[in-house]
Amino acid sequence: MMIKKISSYFQRIGIDYITDPNRQALSFDVKTPEGQWQCLVLVGNKTKDRTKKRHSGVGLYSTHPMKVPFTLRNQMAIFLMCLNSDRVFGNFELDPDSGDLHFKTYIDFENRSFSEKTVERNLLINISIMEQHLQKITKMIKCA
Repeated sequence: MMIKKISSYFQRIGIDYITDPNRQALSFDVKTPEGQWQCLVLVGNKTKDRTKKRHSGVGLYSTHPMKVPFTLRNQMAIFLMCLNSDRVFGNFELDPDSGDLHFKTYIDFENRSFSEKTVERNLLINISIMEQHLQKITKMIKCA
């Protein structure tokens, strides 16, 4: 099971995490010089039930620690669209109902076997991109 492989990997490299078995997810706190936020690792596995097809892959979500206020959501959506416009890997997402802001990357393991190196590389990219834009996004939210 992929979640167990990721759990073992996190234990080996010393990441303190929380497991949510109902969602097939792990979460942990990220602390950088630019700020702090939470990262969610959401695992999708193949299922035997053909009517409920789930993909075999891993979604990595860095979640901004502050919700985007309702009055700022349209402006923030346009700003994030500009950040995403030339991005090849990953994208910023804004939930228009809750105001949650994420940077999401995805690893497809449908046609290749699980690799810790692939998880590590994608996790580092995900965290570094959130870190790169964290202060600017925070400033926009605080000025709203």
